[in-house]
Amino acid sequence: MKNTVQLHKINIVLNIFLILLFFTSFIGLDPILTQFCQDYQTLFILVYLLSLSCIFYTILKSVFRIKKEQFQLKSNSMANTQALKQLSHDEKYILSLFINKQSTENSLDPKNPSVQLLEAQKIIINTAIIDGVKKVYRIDPKIYKLLRLNPNLLY
Repeated sequence: MKNTVQLHKINIVLNIFLILLFFTSFIGLDPILTQFCQDYQTLFILVYLLSLSCIFYTILKSVFRIKKEQFQLKSNSMANTQALKQLSHDEKYILSLFINKQSTENSLDPKNPSVQLLEAQKIIINTAIIDGVKKVYRIDPKIYKLLRLNPNLLY
């Protein structure tokens, strides 16, 4: 990844250099430079276009990556919403305990079937901390954030 960034920076510097070279040749600051640029004008234009296409490719690749990540986040959010809608009243009640306490951790009875189901679905995670007869569970951060934004999913 670091080499790609360096190559991209070199490409941008090359592009700026070629633009400045074309500009100085166009205004005729130096007759020798102007003649040199006219002799190799086709080669410079090809190198410039190649450099410009590499820059566009890098930009488009970044845009598509960002759009793909946004789509993935949206689809994950929709999947989490569907999973929450399919939960029973008891399971939703357990999740409401996290939201009411405004905490990501809560002590729950590990023998409760609803707790076991939520743990199996990886909605809550056992932290291996024992609080008396209860165990401390942590809610999935994505689920917690979704419930904080839309608490009506619990009802």
